[in-house]
Amino acid sequence: MQQGIARSAGHDRVGFFSQDEPNRFKPVIDSLLQHGDHYLLLADYASYIACQQEVETAYLNQQQWVKKAVINVANMGKFSSDRTILQYAEKIWAQAG
Repeated sequence: MQQGIARSAGHDRVGFFSQDEPNRFKPVIDSLLQHGDHYLLLADYASYIACQQEVETAYLNQQQWVKKAVINVANMGKFSSDRTILQYAEKIWAQAG
């Protein structure tokens, strides 16, 4: 088991993430670590941590971070739900009619 996962699981076993209800996440941790990770939720944990470290480093350069954030927001239009629904209606329903 990877060290980061073990550390997080250990923290939760003592209620670190849910002090009001220390066993809140026990079923989740047990299902992943003791009963097999059937859905491979932990399979890319190491790459997730590596990527998160890159994000943390990038965030330190605020000028570049803001630039990337603005570009990201500006490019989101293509993925709007309104465009998706309109495209679906035009392509799918036009074929049905």
